[in-house]
Amino acid sequence: MTGLSRDKIINELNKVGISDYNVQFFKKIESTNTYVMENYKDIAGNVDMIIANEQTRGKGRLGRNYESAKDEGIYMTLVLKPQIQPKKAVNITLVSALAISRAFDELGIKTKVKWPNDIICDKKKICGILTEMKNQGNEILCIAVGIGINVNQKDFSKELENKATSIYLQTGSFYERAEIIAACVKHFNGLYKEFLEHENLEFMVDEYNEKLINIDKEIIIEKNGVKESAILLGTDDNGILKILVDGKEEKLISGEIQVRGLLGYV
Repeated sequence: MTGLSRDKIINELNKVGISDYNVQFFKKIESTNTYVMENYKDIAGNVDMIIANEQTRGKGRLGRNYESAKDEGIYMTLVLKPQIQPKKAVNITLVSALAISRAFDELGIKTKVKWPNDIICDKKKICGILTEMKNQGNEILCIAVGIGINVNQKDFSKELENKATSIYLQTGSFYERAEIIAACVKHFNGLYKEFLEHENLEFMVDEYNEKLINIDKEIIIEKNGVKESAILLGTDDNGILKILVDGKEEKLISGEIQVRGLLGYV
């Protein structure tokens, strides 16, 4: 296992046929997503990826912190400027989740997706995704797709030890992070291109739903502190979650909604 650098990332991207990626690398940064959101005017359209070896204040969904230890994980943000309506941008999170799950498949690691933004392995979180956007009316100025992957972590904080896992904990082997980055970007680029052509998820929704954890099972939906049980039916072509509540189908849009398994995190 060796360290991470811009040259190594570029080299691995070239191996998978990606030769035009502009990568900005930091040894240490507060948060790759925060950096993009604060500097989007200069970055959007000029930089494809911001990546760091360590984050001091990694960001998770709903204001949570994301543990980002030095030399262990992948902390990257893909920088996008698509010509689509802002309301459709939420689906980029689902595109990202499927791409990363496909990359794990290449490693022989079976994963599930916890709607809308977590990748699950052995009932624990191995990757999180945070998508943020800057827009002016119907014009998207920048989208930051933050991706945090637990790669070579041997242990986690007490708060996360029963909720998180890593590639190392699953396989007993250390991995070169640059190779995993390249695999994720390769799959993302392919799916993202199709998404922009269709502007919906029809082309991938069946595969996504096959990977969706707790599909056809009872789950807990929580919004604004209110919890209710439901049966998870899957997502539709627009990335909206379909659930069954008291025999009636309802639909949920990603936002301030938490979806949990009946007995806990998954």
